[in-house]
Parts: sequence; structure tokens; C-alpha cells
Amino acid sequence: MAERESATISLFSSIRTRLILAFVLIALLPMAVISAVLAVSGSKGAQAQFLTQLETVAGLKDVALSTWASTLKAELGNGLIGENTLQLVSALVEKTPDSRDQQAAHSALLGRFRQLMAQTQLFEEMFLMDRNGWVALSTEPAHEGRMFADKPFFLRGLKGPVIHPSSSGQIAIIAARPIVDDSGRVLGVLAGRVGLGQFTEIMRVPTGLGRTGITYLVDANYTLLTPLPGIEPGGKVDSYEIREVLEKQAEGSGAYKDFRGVPVIGAYRWLPELEVALMAEQEQSESGRNVSVMLAINASVALAALLIATIASLIVTRGIAAPLAELSDAAAQIAAGNLGAIAEVQRKDELGALARTFNFMTDELRRTMSGLRKSEEKYRTLVDNVNIGIYRNTGGQGMFLQANPALAKIFGYDTVEELREVAVAELYVDPEDRERFLEEAKRSGFVKDRKVALKKKDGTTIWCSVSATVQYGEYGEIEWMDGVLEDVTERKQAEEERERLLRDLTEAVATAKTLSGMLPICASCKRIRDDKGYWEQVDVYVSEHSEAEFSHGVCPECFKKLYPGYSMENSKMKTDKKDTT
Repeated sequence: MAERESATISLFSSIRTRLILAFVLIALLPMAVISAVLAVSGSKGAQAQFLTQLETVAGLKDVALSTWASTLKAELGNGLIGENTLQLVSALVEKTPDSRDQQAAHSALLGRFRQLMAQTQLFEEMFLMDRNGWVALSTEPAHEGRMFADKPFFLRGLKGPVIHPSSSGQIAIIAARPIVDDSGRVLGVLAGRVGLGQFTEIMRVPTGLGRTGITYLVDANYTLLTPLPGIEPGGKVDSYEIREVLEKQAEGSGAYKDFRGVPVIGAYRWLPELEVALMAEQEQSESGRNVSVMLAINASVALAALLIATIASLIVTRGIAAPLAELSDAAAQIAAGNLGAIAEVQRKDELGALARTFNFMTDELRRTMSGLRKSEEKYRTLVDNVNIGIYRNTGGQGMFLQANPALAKIFGYDTVEELREVAVAELYVDPEDRERFLEEAKRSGFVKDRKVALKKKDGTTIWCSVSATVQYGEYGEIEWMDGVLEDVTERKQAEEERERLLRDLTEAVATAKTLSGMLPICASCKRIRDDKGYWEQVDVYVSEHSEAEFSHGVCPECFKKLYPGYSMENSKMKTDKKDTT
């Protein structure tokens, strides 16, 4: 009955036809809108029209590449469909090498992979790696035994489906995804190598961009991935806009100089799924054409977009039934950020098992992303609100890679971005302090509570306590340092004041002379015996053993005894006796 219903499906009601029409409409509607806008606002300048055109081309390329990437992921996943696939993979990567079970698993999986390659015509090579990155199986037998543990496509493939360009050796595109058993344990990574033929076809310049129009892709290593007129892929290309995309994932358009130094009008954007920069450019010498020429170009681009959309839709829909279409749609929604999407496939065969596994992975991804967002928010709040400086900087002269607002405030800068423009070495009052700091950090791997004199933006000297840990590079050099910095200027000043007071007190104690203990004194003449046994006058002894000084005079009682006929009240001595007559 199901077969009869399937046979009665008309051409226009099939999923493939509807998908093709949808792709065509998606490609044509933006072009139609852009053409209408250009016709109304043609007087605003040809350059603005070229920018719009280039942005449209970049958008179409983005859609085509995303569709192509989704197709690669879906087709690669087909290599894991099978009732005993997980058992075969487990036997291949976990059984004793060259055992009968391992050889049987190797033969069975190799046959499946080659059959899938023949059916899809997408992959040039398929290979399976164990959890450590060793190639346990490859459709190219000479490649078995290779190690890819440090390759991004393997590391990212352990976590989920990924498309990654590889520019080491032969330039190719690697699609990878994890192989997970029923308990959620990762058994290995399945990967497929795709040549640049399909990539190049999608990136072919649409008719109408002029003789100087180009579109190309650049990976994170500044390697050209697609051929250009007179330039083969694999070379290094660099421009300010390429750096903006690769380093900041920026998106934009405008007039600038390309990697050849030629003035161009271009549009550029970051493709996160492929981790590459997409550049669409045209020389400014062609930007002086009138609006009618621009409209003609727009029509040509629309036709090219129609062709690309048709090819992409054929690739996506080829060999995919309704359940796989549902699964692909759910995957596209999740890739776009809608983590609530699920695969609505209710079957009890391999496709149903694949859908249930997909939904389980999506559920795990939702929980993981939620936990990461909470953790990131807590960490960011802590770092931004703490009163001490937290940073990451490079070695040598040093540039701040990351810093919190408190660090910028300590050095008197308005923003973290302003602080990042200053070399770390320029903040030291004594350049040798920086050298000593780096020597200790490289030798010990860390620095703890080191007091250094640093300079604020206005030149003011501050004292800071710095602690840091080192991340070493491949050759033992300092790749970066993570550290904390606290302004201890007031504490330093208080310590110096305390030391000054202690020093003054010590000097005062050292110079002070005191008299203490029992002094032997003569009961008759009142002389004092010193430590050497000599008897000295009281005033002499006290002067030598204290800071006291004496002035000599006569008290009233002694005056009367010494001068009985005189009085101390007058400056001239007068007799107290009455005159006798």
C-alpha cells in the first residue's frame, strides 16, 4: 500500500521538487528585491550598488557552502548506519591488533565505506581513527597507522560533527564526527576527505561580476583554499580585511586594498561552520559603470545563483528520503542556534535509531551549553567586578591578550582596549625589573607576590604586587602568562614610614645616655665612685653619664654659710648688721 502511495506522488509534490523550488526562490527573491532597490536608488552611486551586489554574492556563497557542509555531515553519518556498526567499530579499535575479530571488523567497515563513497561521489577518502588519533582504517591503505591526535578536525570531531579545511600538505576539506556507543562513550572519530573540486565549483565567480570580480576562501593560517585567475590554492594571502575576519570574526564591506595591493570594492564575512574567511571583491576600476550595467550584472548573478541553488538542492536531496530530510532540518536548526529542535522521526529501523541517537546528543548539547553559559557568566562577573587586576600577556616586551577593567583602572586607562595598545615592558619604571621578572618566571614557571615599581598612564609611579603562572610554548619559550596584580602603593608607603620611624627610634636609643641602678656616694663630701674606682664630683659624673649639663651657682642656705655678712637680695652686697654709733 505504501509503495502504491509513493508511486502516485506527482513531480511537483515531491520533497525534492519542493526543496529545489525553495532554494530557487531563496536565491531569486533577494536578487529581485536588490534589483528593485537599485533601480529606485541608482542615483546614489555605482559604488554603493557594487557593495550591495558583492554582499549578495557573499550571502549566496554562504548559503551554498552551508548547504554543502550539511550534506557532507549527513552523508558521513550514513557511514555509521547499520545494525552492528558500533560492534564492528569497537572490535576494530579495542580488540587485539591483527586478531580475527579485528580483521573481520576491518574488512566489513572498509566495504561499507567504499560502497558509500561510490554511491555519494563526495569523498575521496574515508578513514576511522581511534580515541587517540591513530588511523585504524582507511580506504587508502597506505594511510593506515597515521597519527592525527593534534589535528583540529580530530579534536573537534571528538565532540561533534565538524567540517574543517586542511592546508597541511595537500589542501583538502575534512568532514569528521564522533562515533559514540549506546552508553555515550566515544569509540573514535569517522572522517572523510573531500577534494577541492566541489569546493571550487561552488566558489566559481557568477557571470556578471565583471572581468575583475573574484570570490575566494582563506583559512585560519592565511592559506588560499580556492583558485583565482593566475593564482593556485595553497599560497599565503594577507590584507587588513582578511585579518579582521580571521582574528575578530568580523563581517562588513567597503573599499579597500586586497592582498595584492589592488584597490577593490569587497564584501567579507566569517563562516563559522567551516572556520574560514569568505571574500567577494571587484576592482574599483570597474565600479564606474551605470545603473543599467549594474542591473544586468544583477540579472547575471541571479542566473548564476539559480544554477548554484539548483545544484545545491540536487546534492542535498539526492538519495535522501523524508526521515533524513527531517533529520537534516533539525540539524540545520541546531547549527543555527536553536538547541530546542528535535528530529521528529518515528521509525524502528536504522533511521529511527539514528534519530534517537541524534536527539540524545542534542539533549546533551543543550545541557552542556546551559552549563557553559552559566559558568562563563559567573566567571566574567567575578573577573569584571574584582578589585585586583587580572590579565594574560605574552612574554618578551609583552602585549596584553586579555585584561579586566580593574587592571585598566589601576594604570589609569579608560578602557581595556586602550591598555592593550601598550607594551607591558613600557609599564615598568626600571626595565631591568622586567628582565628579572621574566627570568624568574621562565626558571620557576611562576612568580609570587613580587613587588615592582610600575608607571600609570600619566607617568605616576605605583608599587604593585604581581603573581603570575607561565604557559610554555613548543620550544620552551614563554607563550603567555596568566597573572594577578594589586596596587600596594599605600601599603608600601606605610611600610617605608614604619621603617623610617624604627630607624629614627633605633638611632635615638643608641645615642641616649641614662643613669640607673645603685650609685656609691660619699656620705661626707658627696662624691660618686665611678666604675674604675675613682671618686668624682656629682656634677662631673652626671654630665659624663647623661645628656644633662650643669650651671654653677650658690643656694640661699650655702650663701649664708659662706657669706654670713651679706644678703642675696641686692646686686651689691650689703651688711645685715645695723650701724652702731
